Amino acid sequence: MENKWLVLGGFALIFVIFLTSCSGRSNGPTGAVVIDPNDPCSVFEGSERDNCFLEKLKCSSIVSGTVRDSCVAELAIRKGDPTVCDLVSSDQTKGFCQFQLANTTVDIAQCAGVTTEYWQDNCHMNFALKLHTEEGCAKVQNLPQRLQCFKELAIVTTNPEWCEVLEETEEGRCIYTIAKNTKNENICSLLKTLLRQEACLSKLAKLKNDPTLCERITLNILKDNCLGYFPKK
Repeated sequence: MENKWLVLGGFALIFVIFLTSCSGRSNGPTGAVVIDPNDPCSVFEGSERDNCFLEKLKCSSIVSGTVRDSCVAELAIRKGDPTVCDLVSSDQTKGFCQFQLANTTVDIAQCAGVTTEYWQDNCHMNFALKLHTEEGCAKVQNLPQRLQCFKELAIVTTNPEWCEVLEETEEGRCIYTIAKNTKNENICSLLKTLLRQEACLSKLAKLKNDPTLCERITLNILKDNCLGYFPKK
């Protein structure tokens, strides 16, 4: 799970750079641009020079406000200092910075310090899945993401109770996924209709290579299909 969030974090930083690319400034949040003419990066021009300074985390030498914000955010993350995030001028990049720092802890209360709704929601969802707690999902403000959080929480904890907050179709998919992942046919009984319950049993019978589960099916078409999957003795 940690590797997943590290990968997502890399893509997310690219995303916030794109969001803020229209607001580049010659002066960044830490003051005027300071370029040492003796620095090896100074031989480059424009974006190449900024990228060179970004790699060295020499943020005050970066001209582009967008790239400088990204540099300051990366510096804050490496130092583990949330106060450095406050120097970022872009709200989205600042939120990403705060999210990444909160993610290094095991304290969900750190999400309260994330100042943008998008990254605060991602923070709460991340903690919900990392700590296996419903508290994080309940605090996600964006409804589709909140429901996705409960679905992923149900699946990762193999607890079908969290599927109940979903609309009927998604609830069924959630419950079936847990039944399949755990190979527990008893979970099929939690599905809302007889057809879905017995379709679930048929799939579990094939997955477990257990024809006796077919005998529990009462719908003839499903039962015949289930038994037909297994070679006759």
